[in-house]
Amino acid sequence: MQRFDLKKGLLGAFTGNILLKLISLLTAIILWSVVSGERDTEWAFLVPLEVEGVAADKVITNNIPEFIDVRIQGAKTFLSKVTPQELTVVLNGESLKTGSNFFPLTPNQVRTPRGAKVTRINPSYITLEVDRRLKKSLNVVAEIEGKPPRGFVLGSIEVVPPVIEVSAAAGDLKVVKVLKTGIIDISEIKSDLKTEVAIDTLGGKLTLSRQEPVAVTVHVKELTSKVRLSSLDILIENTQLKSSMSRSRAKLLLEVPRSLVADVKKGLGVKVVADASGLAAGSHSVELKAVLPERVTLLSLSPEKVKIKLWEQKK
Repeated sequence: MQRFDLKKGLLGAFTGNILLKLISLLTAIILWSVVSGERDTEWAFLVPLEVEGVAADKVITNNIPEFIDVRIQGAKTFLSKVTPQELTVVLNGESLKTGSNFFPLTPNQVRTPRGAKVTRINPSYITLEVDRRLKKSLNVVAEIEGKPPRGFVLGSIEVVPPVIEVSAAAGDLKVVKVLKTGIIDISEIKSDLKTEVAIDTLGGKLTLSRQEPVAVTVHVKELTSKVRLSSLDILIENTQLKSSMSRSRAKLLLEVPRSLVADVKKGLGVKVVADASGLAAGSHSVELKAVLPERVTLLSLSPEKVKIKLWEQKK
C-alpha cells in the first residue's frame, strides 16, 4: 500500500500550475480594487430643468434657472458613461395657480438612468410666479433709427401685416400698447427701402400668432428746389415741311431734385417740343410739350400753345 506524503501534497498544491494561480490571484486583486474603489463615487452634473403640463391659460412670469446642480452616486465606470441628455429635473405644472407656487426639489423629480442615485440637489426649491395668459391684437410699428442723408427726408412707412395677435401674461399686456419691429437703420438710404424684420417679443414675454417676419417699406424723398428756365428754344418735330412759329422761346417752372439742379439749370435733358406729326401745309395751333429728365416735375409752361405755319419747300 502506497503511503501519502502530506508534506509533499501540500507543497504541490501551492506550487503546481503556479503561473495560472498567479494570474488568477492578480485578476481577483484587480476586480476587488475596482469594485471597492467605485462604491462611494459621486459626480456633480448640471441638469436641465423642465416644467411640464402648464395649462394653456397660464404663463410663468419669473426667471427660473435653466439648470440644477445635482450630485449623483454610482460606479465610476457607470457615471463616466452618463450623458446630460439622460438627466432631467421635471416639475409637474398641472396644478399651477395664479400667484406664487413653491416647489421643493426631491430626488424623485430627477430622471436618471437606472443604477444612479441622487444624493443632493441645489437649489433645494423653486418658486414659480404664474399669471393668466391673455390674447390681444396689437398694431405693428417699425422701429426707425437715424435720419436720411442730407438732401433727403423720410416719407411714409408701410408695415405688412399692420396688426398681429399676441398672447402674454395679463400684467405684461397691460403695459404693451404696440408691437415694435427690430431696428431699421435709414442713415444711408437715398431711395425707398423694402426689408423684412422680426418683431421684438420683449425677451420672449410675448407669443406671436405668426412667426414670420413682417414686411416693412420705408419711403424716402429727395428734397427739391424750384428752377425757372426763362428762355428755352421751342423745337418743331416730326415734319419734313418748312416751318415757322409765332413764338420761338418758352418759359418753364420746374420742381427738381437737388442732386439734378445744376444740370437742369444748364438745360441738360430739357426741351420744349411742338409736335407737327400728321399736319399738312398751312397754319396750325399746336400744344407744347416739355420733355424732362426723370424725377423732374413740370409746374408751369408758357406759352402752352403756339401757332405754326407749314409749307412746301420751293424747288
